[in-house]
Amino acid sequence: MRRQAQHCPVARAVDLLADPWTLLIVRELVLGSRQAHEIARGVPGLSSAMLSGRLRTLVNAGLVDRSPGTPLGSQYQLTIAGRELRALVDHLGRWGNRWLPPPRPEDLDPDLLLFDMARQADRDRLPVRPVSVLIDFLDGPPPRRWWLVLSRAGTAASARYPGVRVAVRLECTLTALAEVWLGYVPWLTAVGSASVRISGIADATAAVIGWVGVCRYAAVPRSGTGSVVCVAEG
Repeated sequence: MRRQAQHCPVARAVDLLADPWTLLIVRELVLGSRQAHEIARGVPGLSSAMLSGRLRTLVNAGLVDRSPGTPLGSQYQLTIAGRELRALVDHLGRWGNRWLPPPRPEDLDPDLLLFDMARQADRDRLPVRPVSVLIDFLDGPPPRRWWLVLSRAGTAASARYPGVRVAVRLECTLTALAEVWLGYVPWLTAVGSASVRISGIADATAAVIGWVGVCRYAAVPRSGTGSVVCVAEG
């Protein structure tokens, strides 16, 4: 990316942060990813070489600390300077949910959606003992059967049976679940219209909406103007 070569702090920050991947890497670190493979899962399409290069740039710039020496590889975490970018990341998230239209079906990835749902779950509302939520998607790319494993000790999303009893089954399209998660459609509206069907153990079916919740930007009021649209590249 061409450098701005200006004295202005905005231009200098753009030089550091405004390539296609850097802020998404910062977002992953804000959301708790610590190792390269965790960051990569949250930013599909980013090659390992490019990820290594961006992380090296952030370390050299003093935004990220790198701690070597674990069996699974280096650990990364934001420095004080990097943590100040959380406000920028959250502002972009709130702006996007306020002004941009819902994502198109081709923008949706079940792995990324469920990974996001698992890591943003409110641990205090989850059961003490692990339970799994089976999600059967009616459309979208394969695989269409996924599991969320939820407990106060940890959460996970997987396309393989996790060996934990299924307490709840959700049946829906990928679009319907994404719209609920992003706050475009309330959970109860989706369930009432049967765009999301819930079945399973009675107490778990009553609790699953609270377990899964919505994304951190879902409560942002929509603009209602439709004045900003996504423009495809090409």
